[in-house]
Amino acid sequence: MLSIKRIKDSPSARNTGIINSSGKWIVCIDSDDFVHRDFLRLLYLAAKEHDTDVSFCDFQVVTIDEISKTPGFYTEKSSVLSQKEIMFKFLKREVKIVVPAMLIKRELIDKKGIFFNENALFSEDSHFIWRILLSVERVTYNKSALYNYLRRPKSIMTSSNAERIMTGYREIINLVSSDSIWNGYGEVRKFVIPRWVLGVLRASSKYMNIEDFKQLAISLNYKENMKALFEFPELKAKALAYLMYFSPKLFYKINSFFHSSVFPFCKLRVCDICCPVFI
Repeated sequence: MLSIKRIKDSPSARNTGIINSSGKWIVCIDSDDFVHRDFLRLLYLAAKEHDTDVSFCDFQVVTIDEISKTPGFYTEKSSVLSQKEIMFKFLKREVKIVVPAMLIKRELIDKKGIFFNENALFSEDSHFIWRILLSVERVTYNKSALYNYLRRPKSIMTSSNAERIMTGYREIINLVSSDSIWNGYGEVRKFVIPRWVLGVLRASSKYMNIEDFKQLAISLNYKENMKALFEFPELKAKALAYLMYFSPKLFYKINSFFHSSVFPFCKLRVCDICCPVFI
């Protein structure tokens, strides 16, 4: 057990834990979440069976009253996805990934120097996941929701201001600008920033007032990024991009309406940006 008096942000806390760990595998479970009793066993066995450095499972978003909710679907079998498959599936949100539901070999983190970006005070998980996916040949994936992700009334995202969001934007731009890590994945690379921006705009429209939302959209260069998504290989994201490009006000109203009518007591967490659950 490592006792830390004070850590400023989540990336620093996670990095401190990784640096001081002594095991062969790393998992970053949030302290207020809940995992299925087979969570670690199934991820570890899948990684060992298929010789992968990364193993992850599906997750479900729950309230505090549902914290120990069992998965609606359960299987002990995991599938193997190549690097190309998982990158395109993650880009199109066909597979949703959150860092706490990932089991990662410590050797991979040390060899590639993959730590959480402490300059990103927002959506640091997205930056981390992309670096992990760019560093593996394949991954194992269990479709069971073995991880319960607690949705809280107060969270990192709901207390985030625009400047925190912009730190995430700057760091995702820096990531995409690193030519050496994107070899052979130009078709993924060109959509990473605009898809991230769409996720931020969709999520922020649910908790910001209209004027703050408009200002954030301008800061995120929404016109250029939404136009880039006109060729995105997934219909829903493409339609939302067209809507935001031509009418930010209508985009805002539609998103805030559906959120307030369906989830009136919920706020969003960082996972909604890293892996947009409702996008």
